[in-house]
Amino acid sequence: MMQPRAREAVTALPPDTLEKVRAVLRLTPAHWSECVGQVALLDAALRRASPAQRRALRRTALRGLVQERVARETGLSVAIYHNAEAGIDAGEPSLAFFVVCVEHGFCVGVETLSTARTEAAGPTRWCEACRDKVAERRGDRCG
Repeated sequence: MMQPRAREAVTALPPDTLEKVRAVLRLTPAHWSECVGQVALLDAALRRASPAQRRALRRTALRGLVQERVARETGLSVAIYHNAEAGIDAGEPSLAFFVVCVEHGFCVGVETLSTARTEAAGPTRWCEACRDKVAERRGDRCG
């Protein structure tokens, strides 16, 4: 006879915390560093949210998201955002897209979606923490 599987404990954010996070995520960042802060806040909230809360947070937060994928190079999530749709003021009109390392919060602005996809595939070119992680894994870290 098969044993019933133990259910994983479902964690959830308190309702007032969920609403506070959603309120912050609705704000339009004035600078890319505020965008990075919002990504970090979203990441922390998603780790504790229930499945239903995760869906609500993603609907609120992911304005302008073009693509989110796991980079083979690092095994970590990388997201591409369209600046105008996400409401990001990049300070440089030619930077139409931002590529963000979801794990570490580093990002790079680029002019085209094609370039953004290339950068998303290789986050060690622009994310210092990813570069260190890969170097450490290879055992060739300097210092």
